[in-house]
Amino acid sequence: MDYSLKQTGRAAMEFAGDFGGIGARVRAQVGAEMAARGLTEKTLAADLDERLAQVDRTLGDSTAYAAFAMLTEWSGRNHGRIAQSAFDELRPDLQPKLESLQQQGPATIERRLRGPLPHYFNHWIHRTTGG
Repeated sequence: MDYSLKQTGRAAMEFAGDFGGIGARVRAQVGAEMAARGLTEKTLAADLDERLAQVDRTLGDSTAYAAFAMLTEWSGRNHGRIAQSAFDELRPDLQPKLESLQQQGPATIERRLRGPLPHYFNHWIHRTTGG
């Protein structure tokens, strides 16, 4: 089914996407700082809570780490809300089409990927039930 987001939803989705892109660049800087301070897969704790505490202790003075934490927190709290709002704008147009497909019988969803799935794809992440 083809659709185009309306201006408000499109702009909000682009903003959220750009915000995430900034986070990815800052994440690379945080990774470099971690390595420079001796945090590697070999030195990080296996327990995730302890690992987070270890990173917090080691990077507590890092502006990149503080920025990354803020960016990921904002994205985690807002990306779902932004997407929901963007598609709610289209609900009057999309809902009849979706209901028509449901009445016709089984439907399929096609993935249009730009690359391989990330390693975490099947994990419960992003503060949503099911990932």
